[in-house]
Amino acid sequence: ADGRYWYVSSAGLVCSDGESPEDFTLELLERGRLAIRGKNGKYLHGDQGGMLKGDGLSLCSSALWEY
Repeated sequence: ADGRYWYVSSAGLVCSDGESPEDFTLELLERGRLAIRGKNGKYLHGDQGGMLKGDGLSLCSSALWEY
């Protein structure tokens, strides 16, 4: 929104107010699922409170997204 970009902060939070684009890697997995990895090499995942974080060290159910 408003010409801003997603990025992973130093605290591991995914923020949407970046001034420049940051690369993310999509890993297509089986059965219509994918994983998203930030430039820090860690996976994006959702937590219980609905926050999107970029600090996942391995693939788990909270880091798998359906498409």
